[in-house]
Amino acid sequence: MIKCNGINVHAEGTKDYSKSQIQEYVKEFLNHSNKYIGKVTHESFKETSGWEYIVKCLKSIQKEEKNEVDVKILNKYEAYCYVLNKNEIFEQVVRIVERLRKGEGEKMKLFGLPVAVKDNLTIKYIPFSNGATKGPYRSSYTATSLKNLMEQGIIVVGKTKLNGFGVGSNTTDVINPLGEEYIVGGSSGGSAVAVSGNTVTCAVGTDTGGSVRCPAAFAATVGYRPSYGAISRYGMSEMCGAFDTIGYITNNVEQAMIMAYATIGWDKKDMNMRPEADELKKKMAEVVNRASTATRMINGWKPLEKVRIAMFDAQEICNLGYIDEENKKNMENVEKITKKLGAEVVKVEALKLRECTALYYVKTAKNVATNIRRFKNYPYQNKKDCELEEFLLNLDPRIRERFLLEYVKEVEFEVEKLFEDKKKELIEWVEKNKIFKEVEFLITPTTSEVLPLKNEDYQSRNMYMLDIFETVAPILGVCSITLPMRNGKRPNAFQITGGYLQDHRLFEISRIYEENMSI
Repeated sequence: MIKCNGINVHAEGTKDYSKSQIQEYVKEFLNHSNKYIGKVTHESFKETSGWEYIVKCLKSIQKEEKNEVDVKILNKYEAYCYVLNKNEIFEQVVRIVERLRKGEGEKMKLFGLPVAVKDNLTIKYIPFSNGATKGPYRSSYTATSLKNLMEQGIIVVGKTKLNGFGVGSNTTDVINPLGEEYIVGGSSGGSAVAVSGNTVTCAVGTDTGGSVRCPAAFAATVGYRPSYGAISRYGMSEMCGAFDTIGYITNNVEQAMIMAYATIGWDKKDMNMRPEADELKKKMAEVVNRASTATRMINGWKPLEKVRIAMFDAQEICNLGYIDEENKKNMENVEKITKKLGAEVVKVEALKLRECTALYYVKTAKNVATNIRRFKNYPYQNKKDCELEEFLLNLDPRIRERFLLEYVKEVEFEVEKLFEDKKKELIEWVEKNKIFKEVEFLITPTTSEVLPLKNEDYQSRNMYMLDIFETVAPILGVCSITLPMRNGKRPNAFQITGGYLQDHRLFEISRIYEENMSI
């Protein structure tokens, strides 16, 4: 680190800044940001506490104040585990203003947008805790997905809380902005709260079996999971490599679409990338360029005409115990809207979702047990050498449960064989019903319950049941998005799942639903 005019900056790629240079950087940044007011990607961004924090940081640097800016304005709902200081904010501003001066302004569709990042993704020089570690570790590199977003001009304001190592269906140490009495969901609960609590309009999360979509649904936000292998996971802490993806939580579909477009594409650093990702990026570009196309029902025109969509019978899955009564009414409403938009609803028999979800969790347990071991020693922990038993005893009980589950289940069952058999059944069900082909999309509830309360009943229930509709996407590797319904007594949500590498079509249909949810 070097010190320039009272500003601590990282030595790599930095220089001394005079007072006049600092003034110019700040002025250019603030002036150019005004050009994005009113754009869908920047909807209400200057009304967020994240933007307020950025401006206060820059003003403090201009005035050469010694004290740091108070981070309380960002952490009303306790979403953040680390907030970038004013010098770290200024460094980002310098970077994008320098690009602006080179004439690259048009390339930064997310210029100046405050963004929160889940703390299982690496950012160079920034602390990394993965929701559980207590050591001094700071990453030496930035995750590819975040690099790509930074090229679009985002400003990272902080890293958000998560369940330890991304394990679990509820992030417990954050507050749901919709009411303290409600759970948030997990494991990207901090990112969902950051958006719902109006600290940012966009946040980065990760999704293994619903870790973006569940909290997004419980926070009345949009939550997107891409097709497997479409977005690089380099720089992401692995929970279960077969299912892990980057994901985005945003205020609207277009924000998620732009973030997806910025990050979809081949990366040689991720061995699980698909070469078709570059072709998907081209298709995404076409959708982004058509973003202003009318999607509302106008003069009898129905935007989903000739589209076939699969749905479960709401009463049937309610009788099976897959959803509660409130969710049943919600899905009946979604079906009515779908038909009004001109789509043909194709009813399909209910899957054995409980078995799918149970085997999904057993399979992930094996990977979790392996991956957690990597974090038991320095620099992830304060101790140079930590015994496995001591490490486990210091973990959250939910993480310890998942770790031990691997050993119990591996003895009792041939996990891999059972999982592959169940996956084969799922694929046969998809092919039988022509889903993701002639029937292009599958619409389901996002979670089994609508915004559960924090109470003893919730604590005693099997939280894994919340994810029964969310495990289909990771098992098949397909894309999925949860959309909020804000027209009821309580916020509700539903999920649209599209075919493999059909993310561009998923965004097209999602925009139509978003525009017409009140019909």
